[in-house]
Amino acid sequence: MKATGICETYDFPIATLITVENASSIIGINKETLKEMLTKVHKGGTENKWLGEISLCILGEKRNTYYIFLEALLDRLKLKKVPAETAISTSTDR
Repeated sequence: MKATGICETYDFPIATLITVENASSIIGINKETLKEMLTKVHKGGTENKWLGEISLCILGEKRNTYYIFLEALLDRLKLKKVPAETAISTSTDR
């Protein structure tokens, strides 16, 4: 993706955000367990700190929503691509 400024052109890398459900299927753990882990690390916990480094927390009025950066997750797990048996939704419909 290119963004242009007054006198410079920047080439930004594109990141893919995936849901907790999609990330849990890649990691191989229950989605509720993963969400609990994300909640703890985003509240300042040090256990599984790497999750905080590859995730995004969007604060909400009633609850927080978590997303994981796909490329960072794959890099952390030392995977080249998403396993074929893992279904990842790319729909943006809400």
